[in-house]
Amino acid sequence: MKITDIMTKDLVRVEENTAIAWVISKMKHFKIRSLIVERVDKNEPYGMITVRDVVYKVIAKGLDPETVEVKDIMSEPAVYVSSDMDVKKVAQFMAEKGVSRVLVKKEDKLVGIASLLDILKAF
Repeated sequence: MKITDIMTKDLVRVEENTAIAWVISKMKHFKIRSLIVERVDKNEPYGMITVRDVVYKVIAKGLDPETVEVKDIMSEPAVYVSSDMDVKKVAQFMAEKGVSRVLVKKEDKLVGIASLLDILKAF
């Protein structure tokens, strides 16, 4: 089974200078756990922001989600895998890198995102 068989294709993106309040709103609305972070000047992914980032780095610390920006708490750099990789190989790669999500590229185009939960559901 290839990673493209289980990845999420509908990607939600956010610019690095966006307030965390907006991120929280999008996560709740779309029922997602991560957003892809893009540089304002380049329109290309370079990191991710996750529920864990928001909860641990903003909410748990009592910070104001209206004033904290994505770039202040995001995870970077983005970790990529190729769209033709086998799911088990992706799982091994994620374990080696210590990440819970990877962005999936086909050639130079971002085509999806896959998480540990996606991999678990495949078995």
